[in-house]
Amino acid sequence: MRMKMWTELCGSRDTPLYYSSLISDPSQYVSWDDVDECLYRTDMNWQLISPDGIKDEVPMFISAWYGDYQETRYITHKVKNGYGFVITKYGRYNRCTNNLCREIENTLDVTSDLHIYGGHTGSHSFKPHQDETENIIIQIEGKTPWVVFDDKLNPELNVTLCPGDAIFIPKGWYHQAKPSGTRLSMSIAMFDKSRITIDRDHLTINPN
Repeated sequence: MRMKMWTELCGSRDTPLYYSSLISDPSQYVSWDDVDECLYRTDMNWQLISPDGIKDEVPMFISAWYGDYQETRYITHKVKNGYGFVITKYGRYNRCTNNLCREIENTLDVTSDLHIYGGHTGSHSFKPHQDETENIIIQIEGKTPWVVFDDKLNPELNVTLCPGDAIFIPKGWYHQAKPSGTRLSMSIAMFDKSRITIDRDHLTINPN
């Protein structure tokens, strides 16, 4: 199924597409334990989505010695009380996410990065919006209805993603997730390689 998706996207990326069971084991990329781990890391940033679908700024903890940190207690409190969340710069979190981004980059001749979207039952996502990148959305946990709109804001693709399912959203197309329960998903943004490249080679300094 993944090869079918890559083949179709190599031909044309002008139309939203839906793929059932694109990933056989989506939990290898992110779990709720991984989400908790991200609360302790400073190489990724968190965004919060308020119940009205608007981004909520995360306060910063200022440290003279170690730089600025996001207030993770604030994040935890908000998510437990109905806010959705986004974890950015997740593409190099582990070998699985790095290899998936590498596969997409090598096949489609793009640069990519991966964000995690999630929330508990009752949380919301952003209002209908458009992005400046192409996006692949892969459902990890839960079920999430998605709508992709044409240029007149008429629904072009209306589908509920289950774990392992995916959709492709072309650049500039309006879209919206409508989560109905606890969920985790990956959003893989793809952009022109001339803008930036990411070193995804496997490196080691282990002497053994």
